[in-house]
Amino acid sequence: MSKVERILAVDWGSQRIGLAIAILEANLVLPLMAISSLKELKKIASVEQIDLLIIGNPLSLSGESNNKSEFNNFLNALKEKISLPIKLFDERLSSKQADVLLGKIDKSKRDSVAAMVILQSYLEKNG
Repeated sequence: MSKVERILAVDWGSQRIGLAIAILEANLVLPLMAISSLKELKKIASVEQIDLLIIGNPLSLSGESNNKSEFNNFLNALKEKISLPIKLFDERLSSKQADVLLGKIDKSKRDSVAAMVILQSYLEKNG
């Protein structure tokens, strides 16, 4: 694989998919938006010239796999539609951390901020 410069993080939810982007050459990690379909995800990955996808892996607090069949269906469909490297990363408590970061303001950004938390954690661990 060539050098990774742009990473898209995905905080999957059955209603919305939160997205955040890391632009490594600029040392930026930013929340993007919440979307509702794989079609939108594929378009954003293309437009943003993404090199790697980080998908929040739903685990229980004890660390056991908490993969719902819905998440597995999403992941399998994603692998079929997008030809990018995909890595799963622990997303435990990312939504709670997003709530802390947002405080009582604008909860509509919760999903993209949760994706940003996942991405920042991934970069700190694999950095």
